[in-house]
Amino acid sequence: MRSLKPDGIMINGTPNITASAYASPQSQVQHINLKSTQTLRELMDRYFQNVFMFGMNDEVLHTGYGAMCHYLWAVGAGVRPEGSRA
Repeated sequence: MRSLKPDGIMINGTPNITASAYASPQSQVQHINLKSTQTLRELMDRYFQNVFMFGMNDEVLHTGYGAMCHYLWAVGAGVRPEGSRA
């Protein structure tokens, strides 16, 4: 987080852990640190004052039910000062 300015924005994405059962063997080998909507939000909340969650299926980005998404996106804005991190 030291590389972001206080008003910086971070966009982070990961395959959804709930969709891992449907992933190809190659995808399962390459993606080793999957998150759920909840765990990705918790991680981002530690470092950002505002977190916006999105899901993605095929080429559609949405704010629908996270457990049914194949891919998750999180946008973090407002870097938390180091002393205030949870």
